[in-house]
Amino acid sequence: MTMSVVLYEQHLRESPYFAEYELSAFFNATDAIWHTVRLLYTALDPVGSACAVSAVIAENQYGYHHATTNVDIVLIQPDLDALVS
Repeated sequence: MTMSVVLYEQHLRESPYFAEYELSAFFNATDAIWHTVRLLYTALDPVGSACAVSAVIAENQYGYHHATTNVDIVLIQPDLDALVS
């Protein structure tokens, strides 16, 4: 039996249903990006860190809807040091 591998991006292009599923997970805050944001906040909260989420993730919260595959986090140096240690 021959097994083929379909790249994620190719699957998105070829299957509108899969693309819709992935986008709905993003906009419903249930995909891997939002999971990462929650993990960061969980790690930052005990050290009392203040941080800012910027770019597309922040824009989505204000009704400017488009998808992304990255998260931009802004920290001040002492909070970054506390997080890394």
